[in-house]
Amino acid sequence: MKKFIGIILCIIILISDSTNFYSAEMSDYLYKTLEVEYSDSLGSIDTLEIMTKDGNVYANAESLGKRLGYKVNISDKYVSIYNDEESENVPYGITTFYYGETTIKHMLFNKMIDYEGAFDTIKNEKGVWIPLEQSLLILNCSMLIVDNKVLIEVPHKNTVDIFMDVMKKNNNYLFEWGKDFGYTESDWRIIGKASHMVNILNGLLELDGMSWVQFVQLFAMRSDAYDEKYGEALARLFCTYSDDEFNREIKNVKNAMGHFDGSGTFGKTLEALEKSTPDDDEIGKLQETCQTFKDNLDGTNDSVAKYNQSYQELEKAVNEATMFENTAGKIIDIQKGVANVVGIVNKVSAIVEAINYMEEFKNQDDYTVNALLYFTSNTNSSSMMSNTMKSSINSYGNSLKTDILTYSAMEYLKNNYDNLTMQAMNLSEVLGSEASLELIAWNLAKSVNILNIGDKIDAADQFELATYGTVFQADAFSCYQRQRNDLFNESDKITAENLYSISQLCYIYLKSCYITREAAIASLKGKTSETQEKIKPLIEYQNSINDEIAGYLIDLKNADESNDNLCYGFLPVNNQEYLENYNADNLKKAISSMDYKQAYKDFISEYEEAASISEEEWFNNQDEYRNKYGNLNFDLLNEYHKGEHYDEMLDGDVQEVLLYAEYDIDGNGISELIIALGVTEISICDIYSFDGEKVVNVFGNSNFENRYSINTNNVIEQYRADGYSLYRLSGIECVELPESEKNRIQIDDQWDYTGDEWTIFAEDVPAEVENLNLTEEFIYEKLVEYYSKGTEDDSGEDMIVMEGDMYEADDGNMHYFTMIRCGVPGNDEATQVLYEVDVNAANGRVRQTRVLTDNKLTIFNIMD
Repeated sequence: MKKFIGIILCIIILISDSTNFYSAEMSDYLYKTLEVEYSDSLGSIDTLEIMTKDGNVYANAESLGKRLGYKVNISDKYVSIYNDEESENVPYGITTFYYGETTIKHMLFNKMIDYEGAFDTIKNEKGVWIPLEQSLLILNCSMLIVDNKVLIEVPHKNTVDIFMDVMKKNNNYLFEWGKDFGYTESDWRIIGKASHMVNILNGLLELDGMSWVQFVQLFAMRSDAYDEKYGEALARLFCTYSDDEFNREIKNVKNAMGHFDGSGTFGKTLEALEKSTPDDDEIGKLQETCQTFKDNLDGTNDSVAKYNQSYQELEKAVNEATMFENTAGKIIDIQKGVANVVGIVNKVSAIVEAINYMEEFKNQDDYTVNALLYFTSNTNSSSMMSNTMKSSINSYGNSLKTDILTYSAMEYLKNNYDNLTMQAMNLSEVLGSEASLELIAWNLAKSVNILNIGDKIDAADQFELATYGTVFQADAFSCYQRQRNDLFNESDKITAENLYSISQLCYIYLKSCYITREAAIASLKGKTSETQEKIKPLIEYQNSINDEIAGYLIDLKNADESNDNLCYGFLPVNNQEYLENYNADNLKKAISSMDYKQAYKDFISEYEEAASISEEEWFNNQDEYRNKYGNLNFDLLNEYHKGEHYDEMLDGDVQEVLLYAEYDIDGNGISELIIALGVTEISICDIYSFDGEKVVNVFGNSNFENRYSINTNNVIEQYRADGYSLYRLSGIECVELPESEKNRIQIDDQWDYTGDEWTIFAEDVPAEVENLNLTEEFIYEKLVEYYSKGTEDDSGEDMIVMEGDMYEADDGNMHYFTMIRCGVPGNDEATQVLYEVDVNAANGRVRQTRVLTDNKLTIFNIMD
């Protein structure tokens, strides 16, 4: 109790006003807002304030702590992030970060432990800033950067947090006849004597050898025979699932499958790989797709990925050797089941779900028996259990260990996997059915279980089982509390190996509370129906306590001696490993990557917005839109907004599209943004880069007349009307190369930009023009009218439109062909051919070729 009060006092001491500032020059800081998806709101995008300094990434302590469900207090020397209230997920405890120092103090159970930060905590006028990655790990969270977003897993309780909850709520969990059922000592003695005699008499009538021995031993005041009987019963109940535990197991696996929820970024990113998923459903090839996803995550999440639950679940579907081991060789059967599932996310989820159940069932088989035997070997001379009872538990525990397949849930799943998946590939659904539940889990109150413990057990027998349970739980609590206190009294003892031993004792204690309460509830079956109706609220409350305990039991049995999955939280040894491998460049690079990708995304959004404006609106308000979209290629947008896009080869309107791609031209880790125009082929119009704050054109400005070709050796070819030049990208600028460099360009070095790299962000619809069927006379009159006004080559006074002929062109339309003659300088009587003119009678489009000099082509329409 003194230690518990000390914790509360520690929290109270931290509540003080903010006065001092510990900060460097404000100019050293760079503030950003990140897009964040929290695991408790998949599909919803939140924001997180961060700060970068000297390459390190900080989070705003107040906004982060509160969003995670903690309370935050900012004092004059440190910021404290803590929870002092009961919560299902947020652990009870406190963590303090000291300003201007790398000192971090974190509470493990009831002891404040010193941690070293990767860099100083900073307090300035914009708030308090703590290490982003490291603080999340210490606060029972984790993060991943996926698809330009930060995914943060909200807090969850680990094994050490369960120790704290048990200490705080021990009075609830410990079953006592007086406290929980209101029995007085005399009630207990009367009921106990009556039930004991009933059991003995029933046993004699049924020729139960154990009861005959006990009947004889009554005269010698010994209970060895029943000690042995109930010791065996307790041992078997300890090593198998209760119905509450099994239902909690299903709930936990469902929660784990939530990482593949298609509404969240993690699931959506995996779905994006759907096109690479093989049609033959071979697990090996499916694993390759998952491996690609995992490799992408590894590139930007080196320091934190292994601590992240989503990443851990993905790993289960990647390693074939691990999968084979964890599925007890059922990989072929799982593959058959996966063949019936549609979509990569569902396929991966089905695989991981099967692996999870088999892992959990294997843990149940191994952990519980070992925990029970560890407990009996660690009880001391003050134990309340008789030697016979301990010997019975030990003997039967060893028997279960060697004959585990006769009762394990793992064996049930292995033997029935095909039938279960025929009912539904979603194992959680079919395992949660009443039929499966009754075959796997025991329920003393319903007298249904695979162990046959409930068969023919009446209320009297349940009462005695509960009574033996109270003896067991007293010993279990004493053993657990003694070793737990000894461990946390010395910081050096807080290791994964020692915590594993304590987790076993905590499991045994809580399971004894569960069994005792369950048996006590079952003993009420002997009450009259009227009494049972009255005590329903009592039973419901007691069941709720056991349901809570069952959740802890499922979590505890996943403890191990390595803490690889942080089952004990982020221990000092994990923090030391993190510091040794800490590389500020990893997260900084990831954040920078997020910056340029977001900048490119915003830039393309501007293009999309400009392209969505109607043709009439665009051309009638050129000045307004030039000011608004001046940072874009305005001439390119003008070309796009034209009502028709005539193609000379096709001699008709064609569809134009605007495209973009990202390609790291200079290999510096930050891709360039490439904008192109697509008609019958893709033409690169602009190349942009990111200067740390905004998108910039690497050639300084846009010129619609220029086109580009990109080579893999960081050489860019620029094509202009007057020739071409070679450039090399240096940072965010292009440097022109001398003429001698031209010979270094090899065709094999050209970036293949005709593939799937491109994304269309705007596309027009080709105009559907009605065939006008213009007559020869109408066309002639229109041409005379047009040329009488003059052209760039002649005033029109002496231009003559010759009479032409109609013919059927290759495009299937009728065309009118003629020539336009003009005068000859110095000879008033002579004329010469200035233009050859071809008019499409279907739409009035004119192709004018200046044959007199340079064959310049001009296109116009006589209907305009």
